[in-house]
Amino acid sequence: MYINTNSNNFLMYTRTLLVLLVLFSVVNVAGAYSSQEVNSLLSSYNVSSGLIRNLSTTGITFQGSQYIALSSQNNIDFLVNVSSTPYLIVLNGSTIAAILRPELINQSLASVNTSSLVSQMQQFETANNAAKNLTACYNITGLNRFSCTLANQCQACGSVPLCHKYLDASGGPSGSFAAGVMLFSTEYTQLESNFTKFTSGAMTINGSNAGATVPQISSAYNSISSLTQSITHNPIFPPPAGVNYNLCTGAGNSKVNVSSPGGPWYCNSLPYCPTPFFQQSKLSSIQTTISQLESLPLTDPQIESLASNISQKENSYVLPILTARKAKELATTLNTTLSGYSTLIFATNTLLTHISNSTLAADESALMRNVSTLEANYLNLNITAYAANLSKQITSFSRVYASANATYSNDVKLARNNTALILELQLNTMAPSQSASSLGFQEAALETQLSSRISSISALNSNLLAINSQAAALGSGGFGDPFQELSRGIDAPIVRVMLGAENMPSAAAIASAPFYAMIPSLIIGLILLGLVFYKYNSLKHRHKLRNDPRTAANWRKLFAAAVILVAIYLAVTYSLAASASSFAPVSTFHSSLSASNTLVVALNGTTSTAMINCSGRIATAAKAINKSVQTLRISNATCLVGGTPQGLGTCLNPYLAKNTPVVVLTQGNSTHIGMYSYYGTILSATGNDVFMNSCPIAALIR
Repeated sequence: MYINTNSNNFLMYTRTLLVLLVLFSVVNVAGAYSSQEVNSLLSSYNVSSGLIRNLSTTGITFQGSQYIALSSQNNIDFLVNVSSTPYLIVLNGSTIAAILRPELINQSLASVNTSSLVSQMQQFETANNAAKNLTACYNITGLNRFSCTLANQCQACGSVPLCHKYLDASGGPSGSFAAGVMLFSTEYTQLESNFTKFTSGAMTINGSNAGATVPQISSAYNSISSLTQSITHNPIFPPPAGVNYNLCTGAGNSKVNVSSPGGPWYCNSLPYCPTPFFQQSKLSSIQTTISQLESLPLTDPQIESLASNISQKENSYVLPILTARKAKELATTLNTTLSGYSTLIFATNTLLTHISNSTLAADESALMRNVSTLEANYLNLNITAYAANLSKQITSFSRVYASANATYSNDVKLARNNTALILELQLNTMAPSQSASSLGFQEAALETQLSSRISSISALNSNLLAINSQAAALGSGGFGDPFQELSRGIDAPIVRVMLGAENMPSAAAIASAPFYAMIPSLIIGLILLGLVFYKYNSLKHRHKLRNDPRTAANWRKLFAAAVILVAIYLAVTYSLAASASSFAPVSTFHSSLSASNTLVVALNGTTSTAMINCSGRIATAAKAINKSVQTLRISNATCLVGGTPQGLGTCLNPYLAKNTPVVVLTQGNSTHIGMYSYYGTILSATGNDVFMNSCPIAALIR
């Protein structure tokens, strides 16, 4: 822009002053609102009562909502939304800019007389016949009909006889006169284009296009100011009075066009066109109006800068208090509405690693986005309203999750039940059937699917149901040999009492159990022998026995038979006890578990992470049926109970003596599951990390 340097400070001051005046003049009629509530809102953020009293109010309507701009010293300090309940201070700079922009631009334009720009520019053009003389030059150089280029030998000038004469006298199309015609053609076209841009912009400027039109008018004005001064600095125009020809080199002068090695433009001047005298002083009023327009907040950067200043001032009051208040409100929301959010998301992510459910995944993403929005933008949100919507969303999402999880959970339960059935089939016989083993392999394959990504949940469910049906058809058995169970039911309790009083390692106690089972039988046998002997003596003292060899022989046979019967009885007792000790159906474990309030889990030998994981799953299953769990660590003939070392017999025998069920886990390369139930009840499992991590025996805890 062509601006006097001395006026820069004045324009800067004018720009600022006009912004303040325009801001103060943004007046609309706002709907009914409570000034008391507005004042109370400001007071809650520690705005001083003195400032509140000095604030002037301006109503603004934006997209159907009412706002109050509160100003002091002709500057907006606060923008309050009085359509919200409760009233809210608008803190976001972008939102402030959007609300202020329409009315701000309209009021700004109304404060400037833009309608005079066209007439002022017309006066500039017509003064001294400047534009008329410029057009005349354009015509007499032939540029109104043809162009002037080296390629066409400056056809425009050649078409006018007098111009052609000047062209020939100055060196032809490559001479200085031709160069002047070419330069004039370019600058004249540019000048006319900028006159058009200026006029069209000035005639059409309004609130919706001011941001783009003001720069257009300003740019056109700058070009017009510059071109109208430079266009006459051309050899086809007379040189101005008082030029210094001493600056010219060679033979060039103002009267005869002769090529010159150098010097100012007028050194080769051949006056052909009348000089258009543009009166630059007439541009000053246009310059003032454009300066006013540029000082107003009409463009987005200007309005956004203004809004940013308002936002910064508001936040200096609001942010410290709002942050503390909102943080407390957010914490309450996180502890109430979102108290189960993390658990729900974790459960959902776990479920989605096993099944494919696009609805569940999409709903989870939407919920997580909204929670993230709350945590990131809580200062600008109505947390109560937002939390209410989140609560509804969580409720809806929970139903979707529950529905998706029900199918998977049912399959997990079905698989667990199948594992238990198949284990019972295998543990209830000394030699498991081929059918049970086959079902075990099938079930293991299905459980691998359950622990990974399931391609078809419906197909998996069908296969699990089929295995369940086959396992049920094979029957769980559950009862051992009736004579072994008679020994387990009669002799085992007595054995547990006797061995419980002994302080020996549990392994020795278990090995001694069949012998201890013989003690009650031996006592019974001795009593029977004693009764026979007593009867014999009684009859003999009463002289009711014949004193002959045959009778004596018969009594000897009777005593021998009694001794033999007692021996047989003892042998049978030991045999049944030994058999019962070597094998027990899984029903004995269930009976012991049902009768006890406690389940003991013993980690035998070197303890691995997999063993600990398995013991955890067993404990979870036990607690699900209201059993307490006692965990022991057995190593080097000692065991740790709660970290306290005890003798092996000391820590295990009390549980074995009371028939409290014990699960023993042992790390090993081979896999084995066994049952023992005589001196106590023990379910033992040996296997590697893969076996321990799958922990099939946890299915038996039910």
